[in-house]
Amino acid sequence: MNTFQKVIKNIVTAVLVTVAICLLALIIELGISVSQWLHGSHHFSLPWSSSKEEVAEEGSVTAYPDVKKLSVSCSTYDLEIRTEPGIDAIQVSYESNDGNVSVGTDKETLVIRQKKSYNIFNWFKNKDKIQSPGTIYVQVPRDYSLDDLALSLGDGDTTIGKIFTRHCSLESSDGAFTSTGTHMEQAEFTTGDGTCRFEDVQFDQVSLQGGAGEVSITGTISTSGDFAVDDGDFTLLLNSPMDYYGIDIDRGDGQITINGENYESVPLDSKGVHTIKLENEDGNCNLIFQENEKRMAVNSNL
Repeated sequence: MNTFQKVIKNIVTAVLVTVAICLLALIIELGISVSQWLHGSHHFSLPWSSSKEEVAEEGSVTAYPDVKKLSVSCSTYDLEIRTEPGIDAIQVSYESNDGNVSVGTDKETLVIRQKKSYNIFNWFKNKDKIQSPGTIYVQVPRDYSLDDLALSLGDGDTTIGKIFTRHCSLESSDGAFTSTGTHMEQAEFTTGDGTCRFEDVQFDQVSLQGGAGEVSITGTISTSGDFAVDDGDFTLLLNSPMDYYGIDIDRGDGQITINGENYESVPLDSKGVHTIKLENEDGNCNLIFQENEKRMAVNSNL
């Protein structure tokens, strides 16, 4: 066999191996699709199709009584959690383009998950053309108390309104997160490149590990706040005077202002038993306290 024949043989072998791998992947994909359909993914579509069909249960609402904890994990879905008058149990519904949502209970915990997709054919699609999979809706009875709220979020947008939980843990990546009127006794947040806004919130204790994104908190911290900022933007606007807190600041290489002034020009001699600790690596941080808000309002009327 001469050199040319060897080259042709190697090329043919490589092509056959590639075809065999693709066929095997197709068989596996078909098996997974059938399995998901049989176990509650609600519809079946071929892996190479671009089905826009929404799940059969779209718009239907399922109630989950006796739930004390809520755990939600979604990488690309949007999420909305809000209070709803006139209901006596947590209710869940969702709109979906792919059916990859799992909802169930584990004792007193309601678990909502976005199932992983194994469709290798998505690798070859233009990501800009892939639709958002859908939205998950969670309705909580008014005056309902959660023991724990655990959120693991990816690229989707999340909105939370007027709920109470004794403990909250949040891991947020690149999406937009907004929480309005919530009361969390103890909260731990880890944020990435996205935006996180907490408006009119109440915390007893709160800690933040911030990334490169934007985080803003407006509201009340009754006991302690511990904030670590990487290289993002951080704004803290509190409904309490500065001397309510003992303030500990590590500036790092970033910028920090207190009530609009460089923090090095602001006396930090308060002995308040409530604490604010800020460690800034290379971010842009702004702390604003109640008395400054009043002063700004007075000056604007002069």
